Amino acid sequence: MRKLAIIITLFPITTFGQETTFSTFTSYFNGNWSSVQEACVGIGQADRNYQMVVDSNYFHITNTAYFQPDSTHKTGSDHHDWGLFSYDNIRDKMMLREFNSEGFVIQYAFAAVSVDGKTYTFLSESIENLPEGWQARTTITITGDNGFDELFEVAKPGGEFKTYVKSSWVRR
Repeated sequence: MRKLAIIITLFPITTFGQETTFSTFTSYFNGNWSSVQEACVGIGQADRNYQMVVDSNYFHITNTAYFQPDSTHKTGSDHHDWGLFSYDNIRDKMMLREFNSEGFVIQYAFAAVSVDGKTYTFLSESIENLPEGWQARTTITITGDNGFDELFEVAKPGGEFKTYVKSSWVRR
């Protein structure tokens, strides 16, 4: 009982920094966004919505991207995904779980925020439906009151990260 009382007393102190980051992050991104994207499947346009859900415990993302046909990708490509940001109090970390139309489920852990609070980096902990050793990294950089850039990179087992999608987002 004594241990429980100590844990309950100290818990808010140990989670303050990351919880504040989560709150700042969700406040900025909440709402509707659109982007132009450069990806390995071509040039595309995307729409995204961020909103708090389930009694404001999770930050939900819905994303739809359409890539135009080009000389390499004759039919173009559609991509849909949704994700949930959450705050893991035990680990004192912001988490992201992303589910996409290609069948991959990526679980990311918050890795870093820049000193100026404008660049957030998330590294994958697991990727369903890919062999072990694959990694993903998402880096989000706030460019102003109504814009951010996003870089999604992947790495083969033992390889270096390579850009898969580069996006510039504008608040609608």
